Amino acid sequence: MAEGRGSELGDALLDPVPVGDRPIARAALTQLDQAPAEIRTHSRRMVLLARGLAGDRPVDQALLVAACALHDLGLLADASHRWSRLGFPDRSAALLAELGDEYEIGRDRADPWCWAVARHLRPRGGADETLEAGLLRRAAWLDAVGIGSRTDRTVARGLRFPHSAPESLRLLLRVGGGCLRDLVR
Repeated sequence: MAEGRGSELGDALLDPVPVGDRPIARAALTQLDQAPAEIRTHSRRMVLLARGLAGDRPVDQALLVAACALHDLGLLADASHRWSRLGFPDRSAALLAELGDEYEIGRDRADPWCWAVARHLRPRGGADETLEAGLLRRAAWLDAVGIGSRTDRTVARGLRFPHSAPESLRLLLRVGGGCLRDLVR
């Protein structure tokens, strides 16, 4: 990554985050900057996808950024050692809960996103799926399986996306704007 590039991309992701809530989002992006490139780019694309999937629904932007940034960091060694008894999604959720406590984000705000991080690997949502869990799960799967593959329609249908695969591509391009090219480099 070029010098300063991570902070430029992080700043672009912070644009819709209210100023008072930026410290937790910025801290999560700082932790993400230490991760391998494939985790960094996947997580940043997830922010864009989750925002696009949210549409007009009210979403806590700071915690959306933090949850997307931290959702796979439980794979890394530091998190694995701190919570060795937990699977990686639960370790990632614990990282988000810890950051929420550090920045005095109320449990009423943080818990739905922690729950979403812990369940983001589920291929389908259940009856108990919250808005936050649905956004995170769908964004993770959409990014992980790719756009433009032959399986897009099947995956989109299985994940209950309201769009067909070509519409999902348009959604990604719309929410990504000009910074999408930077996110995949």
